[in-house]
Amino acid sequence: MDAGKSTISGVFNGSRLLEIPFYQRAYVWGEEQWERFLGDMEFVTASKRPYFLGSIILKQASSGNTWSEVSEVRTVIDGQQRLTTMVIFFKALCARIDADRLFERDFVLETGEVALRHGKYDRQDFEKVVSATGCEPVEGSSSIVLAYNYFLKNIDPEKVDRNTIKSNVQFVCIDLTEGEDEQQIFDTINSLGVRLTTAELLKNYFFNRENEQAFKECWEDVFEPTAEKREYWEQEVVTGRIKRTLVDLFFDAFLQILVQDKKRGVTTEDKLFYSRTSNLFQSYKDFIGRYCNGDKDEILDSMKRMPRCSSPRSTPATATRTSPPPPASSA
Repeated sequence: MDAGKSTISGVFNGSRLLEIPFYQRAYVWGEEQWERFLGDMEFVTASKRPYFLGSIILKQASSGNTWSEVSEVRTVIDGQQRLTTMVIFFKALCARIDADRLFERDFVLETGEVALRHGKYDRQDFEKVVSATGCEPVEGSSSIVLAYNYFLKNIDPEKVDRNTIKSNVQFVCIDLTEGEDEQQIFDTINSLGVRLTTAELLKNYFFNRENEQAFKECWEDVFEPTAEKREYWEQEVVTGRIKRTLVDLFFDAFLQILVQDKKRGVTTEDKLFYSRTSNLFQSYKDFIGRYCNGDKDEILDSMKRMPRCSSPRSTPATATRTSPPPPASSA
């Protein structure tokens, strides 16, 4: 793991593609955050002093993903909101000063692709914004589009200077190797923030841009077919001394079913490790590596074969449980 201070030009270095995990949460910043961000950029311009904008965690992309057109690919583990806002801000600023070429110089790779690649939930709107021409608002109601239109309307080119911001805005950039545990590092740095759930980590571990159909069959149709189902699975219940979502509890129970299959020959020591709920994401990766020959599809196929119920049962979010409730769609 390497960690150090980096400027905008260091993060977006002209040859590196930053990829937001395909199924990571959507961009959620709103006007309150945009207003503060714009105020910060005006402060940086006026003060001409270094300004710390938080930490970013990047991870070397899986060796199974290759993009020969770029020299390196990093997955954005933490920092999606700030990096996305930064790109949108500079896109709007360059539109206001009629200098799209400057945006391309800073954020577009030789392949013609913007150096930040968004995931499933924001992909189309982000591409619409970064490819916009002129100084007209973009149509749409997503947070990505609204952010662009906000900056387009509220940026005062007299108060924000592109070069001053590029020189003085700083991040702490943490670069992880492929084998490092991003969950542990993420939780340590964001101990007071909103942690990624095990389900969110597993979603990005199992699925990518190349297997969207598997995502639909094994995940979306089960856990996210409707807003009601999604809300159900995202409910938090108390298990021991901590709160966990129902979908996390499901995957905890599902792993224990897999572990107890005598055909797999799971050792007593490994069973003990896999029983620790705090290690659930790492347990899945270890189990698949040791007992499935690294084949993630074996786990997905097991999920497909499980019986499904027609609708979720109503479960109070504040209920106290020691074992997972019956799942709504796949159990």
